[in-house]
Amino acid sequence: MNYDVIAYGLVLAGKTIPIVNHAKNLGLMIDQTFSWKDHISNVRKKVYYCLYTLGKFKKIFPMELKRRLVESLIFPHFDYCDHVYGGLSGELGDSLQLAQNACVRYVCNLKRYDHVSESYSQLGWLKLDRRREVHALILLFKILHSQKPQYLRSAFRYLSESSQYSTRSLNTRDLEIPLHRSMAYGKSFHVRAARLWNSIPIEIRNALSATSFKVLVTEHLYPEA
Repeated sequence: MNYDVIAYGLVLAGKTIPIVNHAKNLGLMIDQTFSWKDHISNVRKKVYYCLYTLGKFKKIFPMELKRRLVESLIFPHFDYCDHVYGGLSGELGDSLQLAQNACVRYVCNLKRYDHVSESYSQLGWLKLDRRREVHALILLFKILHSQKPQYLRSAFRYLSESSQYSTRSLNTRDLEIPLHRSMAYGKSFHVRAARLWNSIPIEIRNALSATSFKVLVTEHLYPEA
């Protein structure tokens, strides 16, 4: 298919597609630099709006009901596509964590400046950076064990597939860490997931199901949760 790039956009099949600062694809906000700033801002707005709505019944609902409501109505906003933007750090990561802290304060009837660390343990919740790590590992487990989807499976390579590392890797079943020079690629699912996979024991990697793997890997990485 022929297309032309012009100053104000892309011409495809005679139609002009304008250049924009960000675009939404399947609910994921993608900007020109893959900073995820717009997506995180959108997630925070959804979370705080939901908390505002639920807050009207804060004194009526028991704690267990509030916990279930947050897990059912708000956590999906945190979790959606977190494999893609999981390498968050700095201000964006902190801003998203503040939104989860607000969820804890809502459930546990805490004031704005009350500490929330003990409440996370009480609720059995992982903080978002740890939650994203577990999600990345679960997805990788499913990819490696099902061999699907092929376009993702082909992105991961066992060290045993390279003669240079065959002796060591036959026992560890480690994954090859892709060479990466840019910070953006270093935070990608491909690199992060492979590095996390190599950090867990072989017994956990050989779990019989994704459900048992989730339990084992969470207990191994975050036993205090």
